[in-house]
Parts: sequence; structure tokens; C-alpha cells
Amino acid sequence: MGTFLTITQDAERESATVDTLLTSVTSQTGRHLKFVEWVKRAWLDIQRSRADWLWMRGEFEDVALSVGTGRYTATALGLTRWARWIVAKDTYYIYDPDIGNSDEGALLWMPWNEFRRTYERGSQTNNKPAHFSISPAGEFCVGPAPDKAYPLSGEYRKSPQTLSANGDEPECPERFHTAISDRANILMSQHDEAEMHIQTNKERYGATMGEMRRDQLPQIVNGAAPLA
Repeated sequence: MGTFLTITQDAERESATVDTLLTSVTSQTGRHLKFVEWVKRAWLDIQRSRADWLWMRGEFEDVALSVGTGRYTATALGLTRWARWIVAKDTYYIYDPDIGNSDEGALLWMPWNEFRRTYERGSQTNNKPAHFSISPAGEFCVGPAPDKAYPLSGEYRKSPQTLSANGDEPECPERFHTAISDRANILMSQHDEAEMHIQTNKERYGATMGEMRRDQLPQIVNGAAPLA
């Protein structure tokens, strides 16, 4: 199990620039503190390097919509670390609570201008939502506005995870945790202006990131829906 502490220890060990390995990521000073910050930054860099890492998809199930309300913020739906909505086919589902799961069906995407013209202009009647769209303010919108508390399920993109405590575990598969320590040592080498170490760490980092991209990005399939 790779944790913030063990990954930082690995980075220090690989660097061969400290006499003893740190025993905690908190309350550090000097060179140890720099490694803590390099590992933290490395993990953020990796997460931000792609917008479609599989491990950064969040899910929610059976969140009740409010009668008469067509727009929802991530907070209103109880989502944590929300970054953006996924606009793709068969991503959001609702069902009639009086019927149950057997009624579950996907909401259809509608571009914002068309959605607003269809569901937010003129006289409207609450009913079972059939479409979804995303407002310019980032709200998740359903149309028509619900006439019942329909349960909504779906997915969203999570914001990057920040490591802070010794036991914090990066959310990507453990076999790719070495990319974090390698990236941290690239940052270390740049700080120290150690060109030889930069090249070595870049080669290791590149190999692991290549494997992670092959394993942790959506696969392209002919005839599939647009990738999230």
C-alpha cells in the first residue's frame, strides 16, 4: 500500500541526497520539507496532466430531485470534490419513485441554447425530466422541471486529490505510485540543477506514465458514444 509517507520516503531514498529518511510528512523542515512538498506537487501534476483519468470519475446514486426545480449545483446534489459534469451518452439516469428501478432510463443531452429555449421560456408544466444540459454557471439542468422527487444517478469529474497526512493514499492504482516519486525527483533535480538526475528520472517517469495512460484512460471504440 503506497501512502504519502512511504512515497516520500521512496523519493528520498532514490534521490540519495538525505542522510536519514523522514518518519512523518508533518512538522518537517529543511530538505525533508522540500521532499514533502515535491511529492505533494508531483501528485497534483499527474492528476492535472489529463482531464480523463478513470480514477478521477466520481459517482452518485439515487439523489432525489426537488419538485419544480430544474437547476442544481454540485453542492445541492451532495457531491464532494466536484470539478465538472460529464457530458456523454448514458451517463445520467432517473426513475419514477412510484414505480421503482424498473422504470430507470437515461436522460438525453440537449445543448444549452436549445434547452433554455425549450424548458425555460414561456409557460412550463412540471413533468418527468427527459433531457439534461449544463448552464453557463455550471449547473446541472433537467427538463422539464420534475413533478416528483425523481432519484437521479450519474457521474462527474472529481477535482485533484491533495495529500496531507501520513496515511493518505493516492487514488490511482498502486502499481503507478512510482510515477509520483519519480516526478518528485524531477522537481528535486530541477531545484538542485542536477542535469544528470533530471534525465534519469524523466526516463523512469515517462515509462510509468506511458503505462498508466494505456491503462487508465478511456479506450476508443468504433461507434462508441463521445468520450467523457
